[in-house]
Amino acid sequence: MTESFEPLLDLYLAHPTWGTDIELQGLMIEVIEQRHPRVLAKLDTLTDRRQVELVSFHYSDQLFLAYPSTDMEWSQELNHRAFDRAGLPISPVVFTQEGQFGEGMLAFMLPRGYRIALLPKNLLRHQHPSFDQRPEPYYETSGALVVVAGKGLSRPDLGLEIVWTFFNDGELLATNDLNPYAGTLFVHTPETVARHEQEIASLETQGFRIETISRCVEAIENAGIPPSPLPPILDGTWQPDDTGNLFRWMGGSGVFADDEADNTILTGNYRLRKKVLAADVLAGLLPATANEARKAEALAALDEAKRALLLAEVSDSTGWNPWAGEIRYSREWNAKGGESAERAIGILSDLLGQPVAVDTSARTAVNDFDESDLEAADPPVPVEIPAESRPGVVHAFSVDGRKNLWDIRVEFHAGSVPPIIYFPRSTDRLAYSPTLQEDIVRDVPLSAFGFGSTAIPLANGLIGLGDDLFLIQDAETIHVAAQIGTDLPWIRFEDRTAPHEPVTWVFRILKGTPEEALREADRLNVHPRVQLRPSPDDDGGLCTALPHPTGSTTQALLALLMVALSGMLKRWKRLRFVSERPET
Repeated sequence: MTESFEPLLDLYLAHPTWGTDIELQGLMIEVIEQRHPRVLAKLDTLTDRRQVELVSFHYSDQLFLAYPSTDMEWSQELNHRAFDRAGLPISPVVFTQEGQFGEGMLAFMLPRGYRIALLPKNLLRHQHPSFDQRPEPYYETSGALVVVAGKGLSRPDLGLEIVWTFFNDGELLATNDLNPYAGTLFVHTPETVARHEQEIASLETQGFRIETISRCVEAIENAGIPPSPLPPILDGTWQPDDTGNLFRWMGGSGVFADDEADNTILTGNYRLRKKVLAADVLAGLLPATANEARKAEALAALDEAKRALLLAEVSDSTGWNPWAGEIRYSREWNAKGGESAERAIGILSDLLGQPVAVDTSARTAVNDFDESDLEAADPPVPVEIPAESRPGVVHAFSVDGRKNLWDIRVEFHAGSVPPIIYFPRSTDRLAYSPTLQEDIVRDVPLSAFGFGSTAIPLANGLIGLGDDLFLIQDAETIHVAAQIGTDLPWIRFEDRTAPHEPVTWVFRILKGTPEEALREADRLNVHPRVQLRPSPDDDGGLCTALPHPTGSTTQALLALLMVALSGMLKRWKRLRFVSERPET
């Protein structure tokens, strides 16, 4: 805060005619308010002057593209709460952790007061190389304005020239390009700030206005320059060529590969969000006559669970080169969130008369819970474990006697090579749900894009195979990025961070309409039924909330703890420097 952030505020305080944008999260605002009153006062001055716009879309640095929209709704709620407490405004501009961008983000942001989204230049180039040759000042789609971030512009025909003074991790600017992973080397370097100050002053001397993004867009609009239509953009991040798009965060490995656990963390967060969803529904069912003290205790626990979930969803624990501390961070917050959610569920269940289950779609409590009936059957498509994968066995079942729904279980043996599975694709179109729009199926031709291959997150698990077949990940067992290509006849799932022990992945395949596929994906991943205790006809004792077939909660937590401790012992001497991360 004092080594890299405050020096930048001081720079702009010294130049009242200069504007800038700073992307940060509600969590950082909370830290500033609690620990750094001097910094908060400077931020207050700069935002009052409209010199600095605080760009903030999420409460925590979440990998939000990997999770359904409910999680982002909770994130928005906590984020606005943090900014309101601090008395700071949120910019109408959206730029997010790791430059995450998607069409669903645009639809999500508009009703919430955001107007302008930043599309990283590398992501646009990855998906549409030709657009890089003649960039437009800004674009429009579905009412949202989109600016290509980091891409300068010289258009004499429009009387317009745009230069970006800095577009990167903000902490690098004041510390001679070192980030906090450099430990005691991460210190304020006045010379680098002075150099940046001189560069901006030189631009101002040349006639440039040093403005915030929203004021720049406002000036372009006032000049009568209309936005150009935005081509289709798949969910992605700001360095897609270096990371396989989302793959680096969802199945890919980095420098510390032995410590990583992408699928374990992502599926664990899905199991946690299921508990939080159940508690949230129960809280909404409380009658006005409920015991006030117990109700307050339950709602406080629910708030804690939501916050812990958002912290556990942080992108740093699965992407680039996560070290043991970052991985432990997600796991510990996941465990804390589980404890808080279960405490909330216990209190709320007592107040509501011990319901058996919660239907999170209908937002009702129910007194029955039926598991799906599975019967051995042939899969509707060949499912291939390739030679480069660890060995495994594929089992297929029909679900509940239906002739159009199959359960595909892939049991990989123990091994040191990654588990990989291929599903054949018989279409040149991509049918999927953009993140934050899990209620629609977007159908676009792959020929509309210029990448050879990419990887997308499938927040609701859904992707089309062609011939009216839809594949759905069971996100509690498998939630890695779907690797696709414009000329590849398959969809590939791979986890290079999988434990050496046996692992099981579960998929559903449905033959039917997009609407039917959406309902199945919603029921399985987005708004599932959640069992709280045995049905009245069951013989067993009280269930722990949300059991899962991959093992007991205690076993899972012990395994996570052992891996985290192992990583700490092996990596405690290592530092990660910014040189590992390519320039923007």
